[in-house]
Amino acid sequence: MVAGWSPVQSLSSVLLSIQSLMNPKPYHNEPGYEVAKDHRAVDKYNDYIQYQTLRVAVYDMVKNQLGPESCMPEALKFIVRNLFPSMYDGFVITCDTCIGRGFDGTALHDPFSRPQHDTMQYCKLKELIVELKLQCDRDDEEQDALDEQAQGATARSATSGAEEAGLAAASQSPAPVEPHSPSSSLFTNVPAAAGAEESGASNSNTG
Repeated sequence: MVAGWSPVQSLSSVLLSIQSLMNPKPYHNEPGYEVAKDHRAVDKYNDYIQYQTLRVAVYDMVKNQLGPESCMPEALKFIVRNLFPSMYDGFVITCDTCIGRGFDGTALHDPFSRPQHDTMQYCKLKELIVELKLQCDRDDEEQDALDEQAQGATARSATSGAEEAGLAAASQSPAPVEPHSPSSSLFTNVPAAAGAEESGASNSNTG
């Protein structure tokens, strides 16, 4: 028996209490049904819980997470979105097993509720789960494409910025100094040398 609620309990303690109730025969968790009067009821209740878990806790939860108006908290949405692909094969195997056992189309039986007229639709449920996986894959591909485009735009922006910075730096650098030409120096010295020779010759004639 699980202890009752108290203000000092946290979400973790509540989840641990629920986990402690999980066993192969949840039928016996109901008050007054600790001992089964009809063993077939135990198996039928297991079949009922298994089908409703796949339909509500798997398909409906993932479908709700993918909806554009989903009110699911982002943290929970992330967990649901990442767990579904990793457990997908197990969900399909469960559907195939139940279809093979002839459960598709049989009546849902909950011994703790009023008589129901619903039936287990495993073939349809399998189709829905498969389609849900394909939708998840398409969404992942679209998101990957968007991420690649964003990365490409960032890389192009960085390259363009570097090129602009290089051009700006080049426009602000001083003009290069032209090297001194030896040939021009040679020819500029010729008149001076010729003038010196003429001056020397004139002085010798005067003497």
